[in-house]
Amino acid sequence: MNGGNTTATIRGVIVGVLISCLYSVFCSSNLTVGIGRTLLENDYEVEIYEKLEASSIVCIVILLILITIAFEVSKEKIEDSVSKTNKPIIESLFGEMTILGFLSVLIFFLMKSGFFEMLSTELFGNEEHEPLVEIVEQVHFALFFIMIIFVIQVLVLAKQGMNTEREWLKMERKCHNSAYIAKITTNPEGRDDEKQLLYHALREEFINERSMDPPFLPTSIEHRVPADFNFGRYLSISLGNTAAHIVHLHESSWAFFIFFTIVVYVIFIALDLNMEVFAWTWAGIGWLSLLSDIVFIRYLTKLRNSFAATLPKTVDKCERMEDQPLLDGSYKLPSWCYIDMDAYLAGRSWFAKKLSPHQPNRQNACFWLERNGPEFHLYLFQINLVFVGLYCAFLAVVIFPAVRSEFSSSLLMAYTALAILPMLLKMKDMQWILTIMSQVGCMGTLRNASIEATVIREETTSRVIRGFLVLEKMHRIAENGFQARTGNDDSIKVLDGIELEQIKKTFDSFDTDASGYLSRDELENVMRGVGFSLSQEQVQQLIVALDLDGDGMVEKDEFLHWYKSHMGDDDTTIKERAQNLFKLFTKEGNDDRITIGEFKTRLDSFPVGFTVDDVGEIVRAIDENGDVMISLKEFEKLLQNHYPAHLEV
Repeated sequence: MNGGNTTATIRGVIVGVLISCLYSVFCSSNLTVGIGRTLLENDYEVEIYEKLEASSIVCIVILLILITIAFEVSKEKIEDSVSKTNKPIIESLFGEMTILGFLSVLIFFLMKSGFFEMLSTELFGNEEHEPLVEIVEQVHFALFFIMIIFVIQVLVLAKQGMNTEREWLKMERKCHNSAYIAKITTNPEGRDDEKQLLYHALREEFINERSMDPPFLPTSIEHRVPADFNFGRYLSISLGNTAAHIVHLHESSWAFFIFFTIVVYVIFIALDLNMEVFAWTWAGIGWLSLLSDIVFIRYLTKLRNSFAATLPKTVDKCERMEDQPLLDGSYKLPSWCYIDMDAYLAGRSWFAKKLSPHQPNRQNACFWLERNGPEFHLYLFQINLVFVGLYCAFLAVVIFPAVRSEFSSSLLMAYTALAILPMLLKMKDMQWILTIMSQVGCMGTLRNASIEATVIREETTSRVIRGFLVLEKMHRIAENGFQARTGNDDSIKVLDGIELEQIKKTFDSFDTDASGYLSRDELENVMRGVGFSLSQEQVQQLIVALDLDGDGMVEKDEFLHWYKSHMGDDDTTIKERAQNLFKLFTKEGNDDRITIGEFKTRLDSFPVGFTVDDVGEIVRAIDENGDVMISLKEFEKLLQNHYPAHLEV
């Protein structure tokens, strides 16, 4: 869903709410005026009252419009506050809120047409008292309450998802520190080290892309993702997509709650409409739901561990196959490799065969419902999300008002704590469940090639952006002169392994002949290739700035030293750098838009192999107005998304 669809969704919701509110205002105003007219004695007072009524309606409409504006502003701030990984969650959330708009419009027309009044008279036979209208309004309020709880849960998940993303990216960087990994492998200390080792094991298995058949050898290097693949980013995108899919409620989830409503109704009837007993039964249902979450978490944790290459362990109903060799004496296969498929298939139930007629592989055998396991996980999580809202709404709208007069103050407080506690614990576990679900849903045979391509494209784009930033810095040095850094090396930036590897790749993209150093001609050609025209004196000035030993060549170590010493040593902001680079992409620096062709021409200055489709995807990711072109504002967004963190000022 793009920004236009989201805005349309919000407008639909607001229109529905406005119609319902205005309908209520007019109804109450008409009723008040009718009563007022019977009390007032003359036409003058009636006229004053009608003017007061009209003024009140106008004020209420203005207030509702102001609330709508505040809602729109809040929605934009929410979208800006979440990472791009979690934006699909917010978009799906606003999409689901469309239901509220349609529901409000439908109820408005039914109320206006007198349908509920007529039906109430037919059912209850009392024209003066219309209980069905009150019931509809109460149910309508309960549905809004459920949606409010649902929205709160989704926003909390989005916020926690951002924290999870930061944690994964942090662990990704640590995976490139071989000394650290060796240390915690030998002597892990605490939960953080255990989480890091698990992440490292999952990452290794993902990159190896192991064969499903014995002896479970990894895929050849040329057919797998690169060793420096950003697995943390891959998991983050998967997490966002999984959450967005969950937020978009399916018909089967609503069908479950129809069934659940009928079951609750039967229980209520069986209890002879005893609200006190039913209140305790409802709290019991809440605790049973929490218990099911605990079982689900234990299952998901075991499932995730089965994809990690650790000490050999077996899964339920499976035994280790002693005749299947390990790769070597120290590297242990993940536990799914030890499933005896002959024994598993022989003990497979008729229900499993009916539900999934295709023969499962070893990884499928680890899931509940085999091939349908990932979809079943999403279904269970959707039910969990809605159930929390339904449970709380029923407590607030039905149970609490009914038992308030029946329970003593102390008993009511005890019941409230007992009834609410399981929902608080469930909401606390939601992110943990979602995190594991997203991990097991993108591993092994479930790996997502589209997300892989996105991550690789993002990494390549970041490398190109870094190259342009380096060249922009070199151009300013060539134009303004170079001032050598004085003092010791304490001011030189300390970069981690990932950053150093990225800088080395930037150097390699400049080193067109792969000689290991940059000659004067290579520097001049790469500068001219991206649009920087330098005089011979300026080129010489640049060589002096980079060449430490004075041999006329810039070696990789010299380039790294210059980068760590001088990149980001000024007060140039991202916006200023974007303005400088934007001129390189536009024709003669006069246009205010960059076409895909112009963008690709400049990107091709670096040998990274971008296709037209790749460039199109990059443009679509930042294109705010849908014109398939890049404005200066959108170009700033591109730099912001891929700007090296250690260069930010």
